[in-house]
Amino acid sequence: MLSEAPIKLVDATAKYLRAPVEPRWYLAYGSNLSTSGFLVARHITPLAKKVVLAKGIELAFDHHGIPYVEPRFANIRFVRETVPEFDLEKEWTGRGALLGVAFLLTPQDFVQILKVEGAGTLYQPLEVQANVVSEYNRVLEETVDVYTLMTEERRTRPGQASLRYMSLIRNENKMPPSYIRYLESTPHFTPISTRQQWGLSVVRATWARFMFFFFRKMAQYADKDGNLPIWMKTTRATIHGCMWFAYDWFEKWVFGDGEVS
Repeated sequence: MLSEAPIKLVDATAKYLRAPVEPRWYLAYGSNLSTSGFLVARHITPLAKKVVLAKGIELAFDHHGIPYVEPRFANIRFVRETVPEFDLEKEWTGRGALLGVAFLLTPQDFVQILKVEGAGTLYQPLEVQANVVSEYNRVLEETVDVYTLMTEERRTRPGQASLRYMSLIRNENKMPPSYIRYLESTPHFTPISTRQQWGLSVVRATWARFMFFFFRKMAQYADKDGNLPIWMKTTRATIHGCMWFAYDWFEKWVFGDGEVS
């Protein structure tokens, strides 16, 4: 029987989240599945890791990133359709549950990840009980309590993640073959036309520089509880909003679609 435990929205300022006294499981599902970018660059060595399946939440590419460069980032949404059983030998549909990797982290590393990822500023922490997936791609009754992050900053119209971003998700951590095939079949954004390629060059040289700067600096400026200074949150939100305003009202008319190939 798979876990039916409720999904809990966690107060990002709660002491038990910000000051854990024992190792915690952190569930990665997007670009944070990249070992080099997520763990090595942050000098974090997990105590253990497991491929897991979490019912009640699904993978969604609806977090608006940077047009032409990274149009969509991975996100979580609550399930729209209940699926009673999961057989990873069959084709994965993306519905009913989330597949990811749970990393067991020391208290210090867990807090560091929350700061880097923007818990409480960009993302809402969640606690969910997930079933472990065996090396033979079977969903076990063994469960772990994991913490993960989702954002309500969603783009409602269609958009695609880049090939680079999709490759980070599928190429590491020995995910089930059915899940890899699902990701390979998911359309990704590629600037095809000359206009789109010009748009990519312009955004890389302007907006993307500012946004990646803020992504890198969030952990540096966060306090011990992971909170960012008001000025930094305001500046980041302003730049992000201006970037998408410029795209909606100017760039997409000049350079073409920067969200869907």
